[in-house]
Amino acid sequence: MIERAEKKMPEAQLVEWDMADGLPPAFDGLFFDCIVSTYALHHLEDSDKWSFLKQLLKRLAPEGTLLIGDIAFRTKKDRQACRNEYANVWDGDEAYVVFDELEAALSNIAKCEFKAHSHCGAVIQLRPECPFCHPVYDAEQRIVFETANCWFLQHEKAQGVLEGSGVIVPKQHRSSPFELTPQEWQETQELLGLVKPFLEKIAPDGYTLGWNVGEASNQSIGHSHLHVIPRFNDEPYAGKGLRHWLKKPENRRPGQGRDER
Repeated sequence: MIERAEKKMPEAQLVEWDMADGLPPAFDGLFFDCIVSTYALHHLEDSDKWSFLKQLLKRLAPEGTLLIGDIAFRTKKDRQACRNEYANVWDGDEAYVVFDELEAALSNIAKCEFKAHSHCGAVIQLRPECPFCHPVYDAEQRIVFETANCWFLQHEKAQGVLEGSGVIVPKQHRSSPFELTPQEWQETQELLGLVKPFLEKIAPDGYTLGWNVGEASNQSIGHSHLHVIPRFNDEPYAGKGLRHWLKKPENRRPGQGRDER
């Protein structure tokens, strides 16, 4: 098949690879406007599908799209109905895509759309949406330091008030620090060790470090990010830390007892 493709597309870079092993090294550092998968994903189990798709999403250029053409169904009920109707030809060794399950696995990092083209065939379109999964998409986002699994990022818009501030994020999408792997924790610590001498150039008088987790904590981006904020004695809010507003009496929950701390 590769030989036939080479004759039709002599300038194309063609790679033979087992996608069960992830992406081939030949694609390292490359980004694409569009990635198309046709009748391939059903050879992977669901957990391997979602992992592979997350890798593909990271290879999309800004405004890029991932298109999947395959045997696919919107719901498990639809898949089961098709299996019942075509039991004599159904291949039980293949894991056909259920869109609802795909969307549940990827909706926090990509916009997912489903369009059926037959009783068992569909095109699924994925567009990345998480800014921390794809910092290169934002011209104002700067990757200051990088390890194998994490970044320290500084965004230009944040520098006006929070001079020197940035975030440490895992490259893989983690909703909160509670999901970080031991390796990601280690590399977060490594980045903190790089960030502090880097920020000492602006001579801060202190630092505020912390995560927001969940809507109640005002986590505005559902990708774990450790805020690293230099603090200065001449700030209007100097001396006020993470708990300053949270521990005020007016923040007491209804029915909560008295707390003098």
